[in-house]
Amino acid sequence: MQNMSPMRREFIYEIWPIFRESLQSLLPVVLIIGFFQALVFQSIPHNIGWILLWVVVVWLGLSTFLVWLKYGIFPMGAGLTDEFIRRKQYKLILVFGFLVGFAATITEPTLFVIAQKASVASAGRIDETILRYVVALAVWVGVFVGLWRIIRGIPLRYVFLATHSLLVIATVFTPREIVGLSYDLGWASVSTITVPLLAAIGMALSMNIKWRSPVVDGFGLIAIASVISMFFVKVYGIIVFNFLPPPELVTSTIQTTTSSLYTLESLFAWLMRTIRDILPIIVIIFVFQYIVLRKKSTLRELAINVAWIWGAIFWLYAFLVWLDIGLLSLGDQMATAFSLKWDVLLIYLFAFCIGFGTSIAEPGVLTVVKKVSELSEWRINALVMRLLIALGVGIWLLLASYRLIHGLDIGPIFIVGYITVVWLTLLIPKHIIALAFDSGTITTSTITVPIIASLALGLATNMSPGDAMVEGFGMIGFACLFPIIMIMAYTVLVESWYNRKSPK
Repeated sequence: MQNMSPMRREFIYEIWPIFRESLQSLLPVVLIIGFFQALVFQSIPHNIGWILLWVVVVWLGLSTFLVWLKYGIFPMGAGLTDEFIRRKQYKLILVFGFLVGFAATITEPTLFVIAQKASVASAGRIDETILRYVVALAVWVGVFVGLWRIIRGIPLRYVFLATHSLLVIATVFTPREIVGLSYDLGWASVSTITVPLLAAIGMALSMNIKWRSPVVDGFGLIAIASVISMFFVKVYGIIVFNFLPPPELVTSTIQTTTSSLYTLESLFAWLMRTIRDILPIIVIIFVFQYIVLRKKSTLRELAINVAWIWGAIFWLYAFLVWLDIGLLSLGDQMATAFSLKWDVLLIYLFAFCIGFGTSIAEPGVLTVVKKVSELSEWRINALVMRLLIALGVGIWLLLASYRLIHGLDIGPIFIVGYITVVWLTLLIPKHIIALAFDSGTITTSTITVPIIASLALGLATNMSPGDAMVEGFGMIGFACLFPIIMIMAYTVLVESWYNRKSPK
């Protein structure tokens, strides 16, 4: 370290928080699974060396991918947004924003995992590729609506009241096979890649338009994209299950696509798929930068941009392959172990520990509760809210496991939950609304979504009395809904108590 140049040392100090936060997301999952394997099931996997290896590779792959995004692709996108604002070309911001929203969503690892699981659980009735493009189209529309709201100054409260009321109504008419999946995908559609990119665009736009507040107007873009994604998946499910015949001869296809054998051909196919998925966002940025705005770059700057892009592709590829080899298979093994032991109390305990452990350690939770506490003039205690969110997510995952095992209908639970959200939206201060809704994305990370999805689908296949497609989805939706309700309810209680105590 002493022989390093000051610039290189400064760069290492800047990127270390990214590696630390990725480790904070991964470590609770690994420790909880290790605890249950060693002390509850009293068995150590024979391939423990390989497991430790994929844990390290998943951590390094995700962290390095985020570094390449932060210092490579995101600055290009943020620079373009600033340039549009400087030239007062707001229509181009709309076009750029929803094109980037579409392209970024396609590359989301969490969306990839859940879409793949849905295709397998539905025996091919849900097409994985079509489902991903439906969600990406929904985010596309959501970003357009969110940016248009900022430009026109439409209050966020009205947008959320309208979209969530429509979501509740749509749930009534949605096939049971799609209800849980739609809520899971709505939150999974905005994650590692989409969240920072959309947040940067929304904040930059709100900061540069007169009479707009970064706090009130800059947030909320992510939540709008999420709820519109839920609605689009419901519409897709209605079409597939009510108007289209089931596909024929899907069994062999599913078996080959879910094979755990990794050959050179399959690894090359993964690489081509990764390039295909990330290519649209690269093309969009380059077209706007060099054709629309006609910005000039030196050969060196162009080479650096290309290097950043290929680095992002490589690390996303490494992360996805090792995620599939390790984390998804481990989730399946845990589900099988629970079903063999057939002890529902252990399942409830595991679900609670995963929910509490990952939420209390999630860096995004700490960031949001600190911001809410600051906006409430420190009347809201950040530590209390953080504990309440972690406890709530744990309890809700426990209840989701109970529902899954006993085959309870998930639709009414979500309807009541989102009616509660609509009601609380009318009560909380406007500067808390956007943060509360965006908090739904912070409790489940790129690490926790695959393990929850694999566990839920495995339990639904082995222990649930109903259809795996009906029972195997919805856990992620549960985990993301509770922080919204918790932040809103706690804010309303604190504000009400403070208003009673303060002199008239």
